[in-house]
Amino acid sequence: MNELSDTWGIDDLGDRRPPIMGTEVSAVLKQQLSEAMQNSPLSRAEIAHQMSLYLGVKISEALLNQYAAPSAGDKQMSLPRLAAFIHATDAISLIRFLPSLFGYSIINEKQRALLERELLKERLKALESEIARADATYQGSGQ
Repeated sequence: MNELSDTWGIDDLGDRRPPIMGTEVSAVLKQQLSEAMQNSPLSRAEIAHQMSLYLGVKISEALLNQYAAPSAGDKQMSLPRLAAFIHATDAISLIRFLPSLFGYSIINEKQRALLERELLKERLKALESEIARADATYQGSGQ
């Protein structure tokens, strides 16, 4: 457990990686696809099958292998196919990948609710300060 987990229930904010560009994006994506397949309880054939069901088009295991192979630099996974891959593998790191390229992070709905709660508390505190100032002005005016 860490302070984020203890205080906010946030266990993982994802990787913080230096900015990457151009061909590095493709290389990192291929690496992450490969890692996700290695970490999945599904075989590559099962992942391809799940992707096929999700997309309504046949995805072969061979094509899936090309998407993850550094040597197949010309084979790039489209966004709909990436969504199908994430759906099949539950690879949350890939959901975080695209926003991280632009300096953004994603949070889940529980984390969003907690952050929204804290923002509302800050606004409430500011309003309470304004009310206190108004009260002081009113009371100090002799009315």
